[in-house]
Amino acid sequence: MPTPRGHIKTLIAAFILFTLAGMLFLPASFSLESKKVVVLLSGDLQPYKEALAGFKEKLGASPYSFAYEEFLVGADAKDGDLIKEK
Repeated sequence: MPTPRGHIKTLIAAFILFTLAGMLFLPASFSLESKKVVVLLSGDLQPYKEALAGFKEKLGASPYSFAYEEFLVGADAKDGDLIKEK
């Protein structure tokens, strides 16, 4: 069973994800061309996967087109370098 601290981390991650999603829907910033969404996951955990699936579902219902690139970020410093390159 997840700890209360685990729930807090999940809620914070979901809040950040949905805040960013809200920012994506600002009408002045969009054209009809496809937009790229970069997703950084700090772990390969089921709550993160569920939050991401819900995020993609909501964006899929929008009139805009999105491409996703997902990164699993670990403790390795090379992860950050790879993300910066992309």
